Amino acid sequence: PKLCDWSRTFGPCSLMEAAGSPLLRDDAGSITPDPGSSKRPSSNSVIDSLVPSRRQTDDSAPRHCLSQSWAPGAPRLEVVPPPWPRSQSFASGEVRNSSRAFGGIERVPRLTLPNTEDWEQFTSFAREYVDIHHQRPHVVAFVNSCSGGQSGRLLKETLAESIGQSEHLALTGEVCDLSLPEEPTRTVEALARGLGRHSQKRLLICGGDGTVTWILTALEQCKALAGKHHLLPAAILPLGTGNDLARSLGWGSKVKAVSDVLKYLQWVVEAKPVTLDQWRVVLRPHMTLPPDHKLRTCGSHPQLVTDDDLSEQLLGDIEESLRGSPTTTSSAMSEEVFVGFWQNYFSFGMDARVANYVDETRSHSACGRCCFRRGLGKVCYAWQGLLHGCASRELTRSVLHMRACWPSENPEDTVASSESMPPQQPLDELLPEDFRQVMFINISCYGGGLNVLPRAAAVRERSTSPTRPDPSPNDGKVEVMGLKGAVSSLAVFARVRKPDFVTSARRVAFRHATGEFMQLDGEPWQLQSGCDVLIQHHRKLTMLQAPANAPFW
Repeated sequence: PKLCDWSRTFGPCSLMEAAGSPLLRDDAGSITPDPGSSKRPSSNSVIDSLVPSRRQTDDSAPRHCLSQSWAPGAPRLEVVPPPWPRSQSFASGEVRNSSRAFGGIERVPRLTLPNTEDWEQFTSFAREYVDIHHQRPHVVAFVNSCSGGQSGRLLKETLAESIGQSEHLALTGEVCDLSLPEEPTRTVEALARGLGRHSQKRLLICGGDGTVTWILTALEQCKALAGKHHLLPAAILPLGTGNDLARSLGWGSKVKAVSDVLKYLQWVVEAKPVTLDQWRVVLRPHMTLPPDHKLRTCGSHPQLVTDDDLSEQLLGDIEESLRGSPTTTSSAMSEEVFVGFWQNYFSFGMDARVANYVDETRSHSACGRCCFRRGLGKVCYAWQGLLHGCASRELTRSVLHMRACWPSENPEDTVASSESMPPQQPLDELLPEDFRQVMFINISCYGGGLNVLPRAAAVRERSTSPTRPDPSPNDGKVEVMGLKGAVSSLAVFARVRKPDFVTSARRVAFRHATGEFMQLDGEPWQLQSGCDVLIQHHRKLTMLQAPANAPFW
């Protein structure tokens, strides 16, 4: 089948140039700043143009501050993933190892180990690399040895026979076992201590989209890595259900056999760094969530913000972004704020409803777990879609208000300047009343390999610029799209049509009057009450794109 990937827009060889990354590699392989990056307008100019009466005036604020909003105070607190309290830790290792957000293996590969020919080919590649670069490749792999039955253990053993400090091993580095309670924190802190300015270390994350978010979050939470995340580009060994991010980066939809690990290690060494937008969603429920709600547990879904100052700042951002919008009549308005981070997509409505019931089936049903272990997850999605997809209500009747910050029409601007940023305008009239699903898309792959990004003609039709570039995963914009019903959803999954394109935006805020199903990167949850939502650009990630000789392009 034809895969959805970044090469549809750029091609595997030209993606770095098209990404506009402020980091370039010289002939020796070291990373140097792009001299043209200093000419780009800063995010503060965008914020100041939106709220001129509350400009940032404190020059002592940290440069790494990534908090973009409609209400920038002085000084701004940096928004980083909140730490998980000890009380939210898993009660047992068995529960943790079965969670797909913590290195869980959803699609079990064949238990076929590498043969002699595989090892000889891999060893020969490593020797050629040393002859050219005069050093062994350095790879740090993250894998859960206690997940997926025997496959997790075999994957770890194969990686350990390839990566280590011993001279007879092909690669230098280490294998992080995510089944251990001190991981990945211990490995991340060790990486920070040994990370130099010209480091050539590379990461391999074995798991699905939830595991990727977990490792990226652990890297961001490490204070010693501040400003150095671009020195640790990450590749993906796809072991999840949808593996949308792995597909879009050229790593394929799944690992067929344990023996394929050696091929992946070779591709990791040959891969090229690319930039990828990471987004965050700030969520304020209108009523206090119960103690057993999913958002109060560990996972890749939004987490409770426990820092009082940061919580107050985010509440101010939400209130400023929705100023003048209709308010709810609830007298028990919650002051709790949850924040989540995503690279693929965030949506609410019909697809999130189906994903929530699929998640319950997968977590509490032996039949559901068996379907996913044997690669039949789409069958489960189709069944739940028939049961619950048609029951979804029209969303725009419950969305009281929606606002967006439009991007610049200048294709050269990765961050819009104050002169080119259009004023805030409501999006209500752009959402048809019969939408039952609203999606905020960052990458091309959605729902297990569907390319849902709008065609260039649809984007330019909504734009005043006839030269507006195609959407990409690193343009600082999120595409707002929607579906009108179950029939439209079936047409999308049958690849007959694409979702309706609404607009592209740098930030979006909306208020829900009633409870709704939501999901980010395939991790669903349900709110019983209304909520306020603010979607913002968080930071630029450095990932590894599979080389052109990988078979998944």
